[in-house]
Amino acid sequence: MASTFNLSNVSATALANILNSASWFGGATLTIYDGLQPANANTATSGQHVLATFTLPVYTLNTVATGTNVVTITFGSISNVSASYSSTATWFRITNGASTVCDGSVGTVGCDLNINSTSISSGATVSITGFVYSVTE
Repeated sequence: MASTFNLSNVSATALANILNSASWFGGATLTIYDGLQPANANTATSGQHVLATFTLPVYTLNTVATGTNVVTITFGSISNVSASYSSTATWFRITNGASTVCDGSVGTVGCDLNINSTSISSGATVSITGFVYSVTE
């Protein structure tokens, strides 16, 4: 069973700066899938279909001195893509080269990644309407 631990402001800022300096997100690939999200980001996909694939742009690192969200990485405009498969979007994975960075939920509002519609048809336009990565205290 996984544990959750809280980071101090200093630790959260240091972690975000490491991600920023290593360019984990800028130029990385964000892939939207159907089916069940794997147990964790280290687990390979198995039977899920690739619905759409984005290349993440340069991002900005914003720091907040106090509050719940200590550090956020805000992405600039992410270009729309055409869907490669028809199904229902349920989760995403970000990879940088051969390394998996993270997984998250997909929806139209209130998810880790918000898109224009979770009902995706092959060839249709897929738009990211909201995506901010936060390291919290």
